[in-house]
Amino acid sequence: MAVAYNKFWQAAADLMHGVHNFSTSASIKFMLSNTTPTSTMATSTDITQISSGNGYSGGLLGGIPVSVTAITLSNGLCTLSANPATLTAGGGNIGPFQFSVLYNAGSTVITTGPLLGWYDYGTAITLHDTDSFTLSS
Repeated sequence: MAVAYNKFWQAAADLMHGVHNFSTSASIKFMLSNTTPTSTMATSTDITQISSGNGYSGGLLGGIPVSVTAITLSNGLCTLSANPATLTAGGGNIGPFQFSVLYNAGSTVITTGPLLGWYDYGTAITLHDTDSFTLSS
């Protein structure tokens, strides 16, 4: 499955305005959606999440936590590295979803979760009871 990464335009401005303070203790999360995001969206309230339940916890600052492992700089490119996050359906299905959206759930400047970017899996995915799905950033 080809996975395409897309960025939210507001993320660049948010970096310049001090909205993000990334570190290995940053609270970054994935939220799941089956509605196509657009580059002009800015906060988690702009995203239509799938319903919570069966192992997925949505809501305003819900989602799947990302464990940041390192922030590195090489030749002018700053990279945030993280461990893959695994979501397992329990007690029923999760989805369908086609998009996983990365956002900053720990921003003290914007409390509605400033958006970073999203992954498009190309087709809708449904996790059936006990199925697992790994999200990586």
